[in-house]
Amino acid sequence: MWVPITKWEEWGKLVMAWAKNEVPRPRLVIDLNQQMTDHGVDGQFDADQFHDVAFAQAPNATTVQIFLPTAGAIDRAMQTVQASGFRWTLPDFYSRDAFDSHAVNVKEADNVKFLLERIGEYAIGQCG
Repeated sequence: MWVPITKWEEWGKLVMAWAKNEVPRPRLVIDLNQQMTDHGVDGQFDADQFHDVAFAQAPNATTVQIFLPTAGAIDRAMQTVQASGFRWTLPDFYSRDAFDSHAVNVKEADNVKFLLERIGEYAIGQCG
């Protein structure tokens, strides 16, 4: 489920605070949404669709962590990207900081491939 976050730096600060145990990790989506609001992160997770929060963190710096989305999330994403007229949107910082302010344009014919690549990258993405 895409969360319409536009203050990605604030979100990153909150995620970093959880990773460093500087802020208590919420266990419920309603608490997550409140922490997001309290830390200036816009956007909210749908509390009707999501109830609990699970954090996945490698136990040490030498362990490869692979984050697996749920099968249902993959199925929903696959249906979404295959819908007629679907267009990818990525956070504005990609365009601003990585692509010299050029729009990030994913070809419609590549939606499934792009989804698979994003899932793969996200599953092993580390901060380094």
